[in-house]
Amino acid sequence: AMTISVFKLFVHPAAVALTALVIWPVEPFAAKVMIAASALPVAGNVYILAQHYRVAPQRVSAAILISTLASVVTVAAVIAWLETL
Repeated sequence: AMTISVFKLFVHPAAVALTALVIWPVEPFAAKVMIAASALPVAGNVYILAQHYRVAPQRVSAAILISTLASVVTVAAVIAWLETL
């Protein structure tokens, strides 16, 4: 669950930022929206899919909890960083 949360809160926004700002530059406002959206925690609908397909629902629920708690800090940090762009 920790690995999923780290990837969702750090790797995913970094990859989106690299893509939107460097690889395929888009308009600055659109890039900020893309990066901010990618920094959000694991969505609850992922649990529904995990439960439906019986693929690690406990692990997914733990990832949702961890990423939601950590996102209090990480989303604020991403938004603060985006304000400097």
